[in-house]
Amino acid sequence: MHRLAARAIVIGLSAAACLAPARAQTRDLGWFLHNLHSLEDLPALEDSHTSMESTWDRSGGNRDGHDYKRLAGDRNILLDVDGPGCLHRVFTGVVGAALEGTSIRFFFDGETAPRLDMPANRFFDPVDGPFPWPLAFNGRGPSRGITYPGVLFPIPFEKHLRVELVHPDAETLRDEKRPDVPWGNYWQLTYTRYPAGTPVQTLRWPLSDEETDQVGQVCTAWRRAVGGAPEVEKWTRAQSMRLARGESAEIRFSGSGVIRQLRLAAHPATRDRLLALRLKMYWDGETSPSVDVPAGRFFGHGDYGHDLRSLFSSLLVGVEHDEAWCALPMPFARGARIVLEYQGAGELSVVVKAQTEKRRSLPDNWGRLAATYRTQRIGSPDNPTFGPKNVPGHVLLDVTGRGKYVGNFLFIDWPSEIWWGEGDWLIWSDEDAWPPSYHGTGSEEYYNSGWCVFDRKAVSGFVRMRPGRVGVYSFHLNDAFNFRKNIRVVEEMMPWNTAQSLIEEKHPLWESTAFWYRAR
Repeated sequence: MHRLAARAIVIGLSAAACLAPARAQTRDLGWFLHNLHSLEDLPALEDSHTSMESTWDRSGGNRDGHDYKRLAGDRNILLDVDGPGCLHRVFTGVVGAALEGTSIRFFFDGETAPRLDMPANRFFDPVDGPFPWPLAFNGRGPSRGITYPGVLFPIPFEKHLRVELVHPDAETLRDEKRPDVPWGNYWQLTYTRYPAGTPVQTLRWPLSDEETDQVGQVCTAWRRAVGGAPEVEKWTRAQSMRLARGESAEIRFSGSGVIRQLRLAAHPATRDRLLALRLKMYWDGETSPSVDVPAGRFFGHGDYGHDLRSLFSSLLVGVEHDEAWCALPMPFARGARIVLEYQGAGELSVVVKAQTEKRRSLPDNWGRLAATYRTQRIGSPDNPTFGPKNVPGHVLLDVTGRGKYVGNFLFIDWPSEIWWGEGDWLIWSDEDAWPPSYHGTGSEEYYNSGWCVFDRKAVSGFVRMRPGRVGVYSFHLNDAFNFRKNIRVVEEMMPWNTAQSLIEEKHPLWESTAFWYRAR
């Protein structure tokens, strides 16, 4: 092979279709549940806006647990929003005694009586509550080991949704200056609003038998997702190659289709070699790559290779004993190229497998997969700052135009037991003013975890926790961030205050890969 020369490998596309079943246009509960286990329409771009209501500290400080935005007597109104829309996620910091005697109520479409009304502790209970594991979790029963109570069950609404906490003695308890009682702490509610006229069917309760079966399908798919990579009956093509420093290889796809799963095996899978292997993807004849990321940062295994302690699996990405894989759909209408460039020491053996689906054409609203890789040292003079207290932030994504942000990997070189993640997540979509419409309450909550540790779910988890090289991931399905004009995704770089000396002396490196779909 000639140095810097590329070998072209033309991959034919399988005619076997993996199409989703036909669905009604109305976005009812079944529509949202389908999208929680099928990735078929993840590339679709639309006019919607995803936001969060949370207890973030409006002063810019770190007291994010108790900044309730709307207290009214015995009620704490967590969300009050017009439709059409869907509530995707309800998270809180604690259950148990802090919520004893507190109810949570859901009012739909201007109704005076709540359709859902139950003790707040029961709402998060996967054993005795309304939603099963793994769509609900509180550390009890099958959700043992889960760090934060939460519900990831979609709650659609046509006209309006109000979510409130109620406690008959709320004012008395508040006068006693017990902020955790009766509201608990660290509330986050993530929701999406759709354009007027979008046909959304409000959640009906109790669920029908058909809807209960659909919930079961999601739960089965999510449990399987954390157990290993999706099964592939037949690979469209498996290609082996050996690359020396300065060499590259090119894999070509012809026609129109979708890469449903991409796998990479590299040997030796050491950190320096996985990060020296650059992965580039070109769609529809473009000359600049939509994906340009070190392979180890695209698949998540760059720091630890296939170390047994760092193997993980989710609905979208994972690392097994000898392969890493990605199931984010990768559509193309007029051919595609995947280029591997190696700039490391010695030789690297690489095997690439692709499962592809042949399509006559693609939907007009499907975007093309993009991945943006960023590096930044905390405590550097050039760190951008955010909020009233000018907190430094790591910018994962900052682009203009139309697209859809669907998730990320975050990697931090953190040689300490001290907690690194007190910063909040900030996401501006089609907006620029402070505060953003999505403002979190801490680093780990974005990854569906809490209290300075992480757990693994079908859509989020960790590669490795502190100390050392930290790796975490989270992805969005129904709650993805569509944008027409611009998006900025930022994680505040705010460790626990005792880590300040570490920041000043070592300036630890933060790295990220943001995954999104761009308009073609």
